[in-house]
Amino acid sequence: MAEELRFFLRSALFTILIGTIYWFLSYEETGSILLAGVVASSAFFVLVVGAAVRAARSGRKTPRSLLGFAEGPEDRPLILDEDAFPSGSAWPIVGSVAAMLVGLGLIYGGWLWIPGAGLALAGAWGWLAEER
Repeated sequence: MAEELRFFLRSALFTILIGTIYWFLSYEETGSILLAGVVASSAFFVLVVGAAVRAARSGRKTPRSLLGFAEGPEDRPLILDEDAFPSGSAWPIVGSVAAMLVGLGLIYGGWLWIPGAGLALAGAWGWLAEER
């Protein structure tokens, strides 16, 4: 078994212990559910990657190809040119300011989210229509 799998297996077992102690000391549901989620995600990782490693060792495929990371010419049918997208742009900053204004507008009122929505539309248009 690979060291990474042992690490996540130990993490799951440790979290089961901590979660059990946490539940009996606090009887708090939210934290216990979150700890159960950590156990579930660690166990899921061990199962999926463990199956991929076992399949690779048996000679069927490599772990990278089983997990979808292998890249070959047949795996990338939509290969784009390197210069298909602009190297720098101000529109992501405009989009983030717009998102901030919309978020603050939902708290403080329409005098912030209405300009934020307009700025978001302008930013989306500029970002999508941008040419080099």
